[in-house]
Amino acid sequence: MRTAVALGSNLGDRLGNLRAARKAIVDLAGVQLPVLSSA
Repeated sequence: MRTAVALGSNLGDRLGNLRAARKAIVDLAGVQLPVLSSA
């Protein structure tokens, strides 16, 4: 199954929050490394 997830952060360490969120998603069982894009 393909799924799209949009992440955003505007509080505190924005880049750190996004990196932590991405890592948490990738660490889930069965999740393949997502394709990343930036607008």
